[in-house]
Amino acid sequence: MPTKIRKRSETGGLNQPDQVMTRLQTTYALLDKYKYHIVFGFAGIVVILLAISWWVGYREDRRQELAGEFFEAFKYFEAPLGETAPPGSELPAFKTAAEKFGKAAEELTKFIDDNSSADIATTARLALASAKMELGDYEAAYGILGEFAEDAPSEALLPLIHENLGFACLKLGKMDEATQHFTKMKESATDSFLTARALMHLGDMVNPGSSVAALKDAAKAKEYYDEALTLLPEEQGLEGAVPDPSVALTRQEIELRLSLLKVS
Repeated sequence: MPTKIRKRSETGGLNQPDQVMTRLQTTYALLDKYKYHIVFGFAGIVVILLAISWWVGYREDRRQELAGEFFEAFKYFEAPLGETAPPGSELPAFKTAAEKFGKAAEELTKFIDDNSSADIATTARLALASAKMELGDYEAAYGILGEFAEDAPSEALLPLIHENLGFACLKLGKMDEATQHFTKMKESATDSFLTARALMHLGDMVNPGSSVAALKDAAKAKEYYDEALTLLPEEQGLEGAVPDPSVALTRQEIELRLSLLKVS
């Protein structure tokens, strides 16, 4: 999700190019700010489920001990931010997100170094990649996730790994490779939500208003966005059910892109 866009001279309701530039930059900056909350919300859930499944599936004392050590390192992802921790919190408070994820990365690295041959170390590496992304260390995250993808992870994890590899490539200026990962994300996704997000990313890669687009093709971008919307229902579940905020936010992102897109 790009933070910069090309200046456009034709946008309804805005007559000055500088106003157009400012509005679109602000919009994409907001999308860029919140994208990892969606991505790593899924990644965090998957990591936790993997670890719990691993822990429950084995009864040997050492395996339970290792799982406990992993959770001791992983718990910093949930640490509060602020001067002091809220009442009842068992976690320390961190002044900044950088301090928080730095501590998580430090503890996970130590755990991996001490238990590199353990099965659960693979799960810890995925969590470490997440922390590195939050810290802006995209090169390190790219290396960890690349190795993880080569190890043939489960079908549930593969699209998430390719999505995050795509984001890392964008930050590292590897645009063609980012497109390849978003394509692999689409091909490996069995969930309509993740398929829609993959299509959205692919649309961004050809959107003339996007700074990441090497090939400018507004018509193709619209095809990707339209297809993605068909996979995201406006109303979900049974009557009275609470809508999934991730689905609603992704719909809003795609609809925004379509409203800004000019197709000749």
